[in-house]
Amino acid sequence: MNADVFMQHGVAANDVPAPVRADIAPGAERRRHLSEVLYRPRSGTKRSLQLTCSAEPAERAFIDLAARKAKRSRSAYLMDCALTFAHAYLSDRRPEGVAPLPSPQATQDLMVLFGKLVREFGRVGNNLNQLVRTVHQGEMPNRAEDTLSELHQVAQRARLLLDQALAGVVAVVPDVSTGDRSRGLLSYLFGPGRRNEHTDPHIVAAFAMPGINDPGRVPIDQRPGALSELADYLDQPVKLREQRLGKKVPQHVWHCPVRTAPGDRYLTDEEWAEVARRIVHSTGIAEHGDDAACRWIAVRHAEDHIHIMATSVREDGRRPRNKGDGRRAQAECRRIETEFGLRRLMPGDATAPKTPSGPEVAKAERQGRKNTARVWLREHAYAAAAAARDEDEFFAVLTSLGIKIRPRLGPVTGEVTGYSLATADDTDAKGEPIFYSGSALAPDLSLNRLRERFGLADGKAAGQATALHTSRTDAGTSWRQADGELRAAYMLVTGATEGTAVDKADAKVQAQAAAFAELLHNTAVSAPRQLRAEIQAAAIAFNRANRSAIRADHRAADALRQAGRTLLTSSTGRDGDFVAAALTSAVFLLIALVEWHAQRGHAQQVAAAQQSLVHLRAAQQHAARPALAQLAARAPSPQAQDRLAAAVRATIPDHAHRILADPAWPALSTALAQAESAGTPPRQTLASLSGQRELDSADRPAEVLIWRLRTVTAERVSQRARSAATRSGRPPTNRHVTAVPTVHARPSDTESRRQGR
Repeated sequence: MNADVFMQHGVAANDVPAPVRADIAPGAERRRHLSEVLYRPRSGTKRSLQLTCSAEPAERAFIDLAARKAKRSRSAYLMDCALTFAHAYLSDRRPEGVAPLPSPQATQDLMVLFGKLVREFGRVGNNLNQLVRTVHQGEMPNRAEDTLSELHQVAQRARLLLDQALAGVVAVVPDVSTGDRSRGLLSYLFGPGRRNEHTDPHIVAAFAMPGINDPGRVPIDQRPGALSELADYLDQPVKLREQRLGKKVPQHVWHCPVRTAPGDRYLTDEEWAEVARRIVHSTGIAEHGDDAACRWIAVRHAEDHIHIMATSVREDGRRPRNKGDGRRAQAECRRIETEFGLRRLMPGDATAPKTPSGPEVAKAERQGRKNTARVWLREHAYAAAAAARDEDEFFAVLTSLGIKIRPRLGPVTGEVTGYSLATADDTDAKGEPIFYSGSALAPDLSLNRLRERFGLADGKAAGQATALHTSRTDAGTSWRQADGELRAAYMLVTGATEGTAVDKADAKVQAQAAAFAELLHNTAVSAPRQLRAEIQAAAIAFNRANRSAIRADHRAADALRQAGRTLLTSSTGRDGDFVAAALTSAVFLLIALVEWHAQRGHAQQVAAAQQSLVHLRAAQQHAARPALAQLAARAPSPQAQDRLAAAVRATIPDHAHRILADPAWPALSTALAQAESAGTPPRQTLASLSGQRELDSADRPAEVLIWRLRTVTAERVSQRARSAATRSGRPPTNRHVTAVPTVHARPSDTESRRQGR
């Protein structure tokens, strides 16, 4: 079987074909992806059987070359290929003892943890550089051994995560680590914590509870002695092994914190004790019924987590067989979550923004702020990017908000290659502002990602954008334009949702999500004041849903993006109907994006979009309430309503019952009567609107038809006015036209964003 047939038969069901490139030979890109799925997952059982095969000298040389390119031994490479073929053809009949191939989702989840390790390496590396400089000066610093030990621990954790990645891990693993200072770890577990967050530290489980003296249950003045006694007791097997071998046992302290998710129910000490016993059993530290297992304790000093500490030398002097303990602990945690009724963490895709660190949260709490500086800067950077047409305007908006900007210049060309932001009141111990790079705020706020969206408008769209930024638009024109683009985006997203998994349409849908996020931010500035708080909350919540692992084709959503920026130039006026119509379309687009994300397994994006939907629906209902009440108060006579109901049954039979049962039906009858007075028969009006796909999923179909009908009527009136002006040779006048400053100088924008701080 050649490579083409191999890939066509779905060797890796989760593998995404690479885009075709003219500079790469046909098949080369597929071979590169083929090598990426040749993992060697392990089930934890030792492979004791040997398989043999025959080959010609030339074939063996060719296989050896491929194995070297894949950085594997010959036997490992052949096993990888065989297992990959087996998974491709027999994935539905995979025996329980055969580990599954890791999915791209698993790798993306673990990238978050790898990022944490990279930061730890950077911190230890800085200390290591200082040590090297001190040694070069002829001195031997006292902390050299501690720093090297810390570096070794980080390296071990990195190796552990790599093993878990190759094993196909799905969610976040318990944070297993090792060290060599039992007394130091005990001091932290039974101490006050870094911010006095530890409350009532005590032992909930241990290898021999009757023989353990709990330092948490002794007077505070006796605690240091109790900690030393406990450390010596746990280290006894370690000391005996060191005496027998004549050398120190490396990294003998095993540490595994286990935490429940926010919102989970309270676990009692007995339940945490069961969790600890199951974890040490599953990891091989202390299996059930093994009297010679390692010594361990489980300490609880908070409501939501425990720390399991063990000395990794057994009573018989041997080291435990705990290879792959992180992977095994995670598998046990998944079972515990199910059995205890706890919430399972949603898998990520490495696109989430960096969360504030502990010190950042503590500083915000001390200063009485709702958000940390990082979160505040992120929200305002998103709002500025939505309003700006290019990076110069983006930086101008940020400057008007009082945000400090520090550009990063290329060493050769001197061009701007990045930027960092800081608030005026967020400083370090020296009084210097603390800067956060754009990528540190969110992946799509890096300068390169912003440049992908800036300056995309060309041709007709660019001319319209320029004209709209230099002149004020009609009170309803910009909202009607936004409504139309939102409906077009809805059709595109629903079409992709009904299609197959990942294809070119997904890149366009992802672009629509990014442009919709910008439109929400601009709507929060331009909408009537009574709606801004809910829309701003919807925009902030949707920031997490506007990106995924799918790369966006931003040019495909340029029309929606331009419509959002046009809202910033609209004059204030009696545009309540148009606002309500646009918000209705936005709600339907958001519902479609929720379903699209759900079909592709974007759990975190689904949760964020659903949270945004709650706020957006609240804003839409608030905007629609006055107009619906006014229409319902002017409902036609019962005879006229019966005639209009008959038109509904004849034109839209599939939805007629739901439309007539909708509380908004009296308001719709008024709108239909008004359209009839304007010269459009009800059946013709309903026929032009019945093709709207929103009726299939609408809870209030009559309300949807009202806003569609009002928008169509307004467009016809506007078209007639333009035609009449063309015939008379005079431009149409607009009594609501007023002057407007450019986007980066809008005081209302600045004030509204400051209120969100």
